[in-house]
Amino acid sequence: MFGDVATSPDPERHIRRTVYVTVAIVAGFAFTVSYAHIYDLGRQHGQHGIAAKGMPLSVDLLIVAASLVLYIQARAGGSPEGLARFLPRLLLWAGIGATVAGNVAYGLPYGSLGAVISAWPGAVFAGLAEMVMVTVRPVAGEADNHTPIPAAQPAVPANVREAAEAAWAASVAGGNPLAETALASRFGIPRSQARKIRAAVPMDAVPAAGHPAASTPAAVTPPGPPSDAPVPGSPSAAAAVPARAPASANGSHGA
Repeated sequence: MFGDVATSPDPERHIRRTVYVTVAIVAGFAFTVSYAHIYDLGRQHGQHGIAAKGMPLSVDLLIVAASLVLYIQARAGGSPEGLARFLPRLLLWAGIGATVAGNVAYGLPYGSLGAVISAWPGAVFAGLAEMVMVTVRPVAGEADNHTPIPAAQPAVPANVREAAEAAWAASVAGGNPLAETALASRFGIPRSQARKIRAAVPMDAVPAAGHPAASTPAAVTPPGPPSDAPVPGSPSAAAAVPARAPASANGSHGA
């Protein structure tokens, strides 16, 4: 098997397949044993029928659900705020604590060693579920390690949020802004995040197509004589002065 991986044109793909298959087998076994432990524990403490059958699912599948929510948040980019930031992490640790505690309680009547052995399947399932999510989750700061792109080429968005921001800016520049629902459905992001993207790049911040930017105002000529005016004291200035008419004789005697 490993010889085929080494000679394969895409060994990375085969390695990932092997890892995922192995994880799926181990996780399936650990989930089954953990389910049986919590189911029997519920039956011993008054849980019957659908309550006893559904209790293990509400514990172990909570880990999967919280891990998937964290994966979606990391894929969308940005930093969730308020309850969206703390609730998935809180439920993830609550699910891990509940499955480990339930398995320990099942094996506790058989001594400390029995408690440790019983806790192992629940701990393995929780660890594998989180390990898979960490493997596929985008690495923080991944964009900082990318090879710089020449200025002549457009930058490739590093995540879904940057792609949505670029699409929104392009739609505004084209004179056909994307609606909030269209932006959210196209990139698979929550409407609240689409609303933030639309607010971050307002429609009047990008010039619409067909509307050129305002032209630069013409330079103002400072006040002064025109460029073709004669320089004082030059022959042309003397010629430009009209000759004064001689005073009449009568006028001079009257003075």
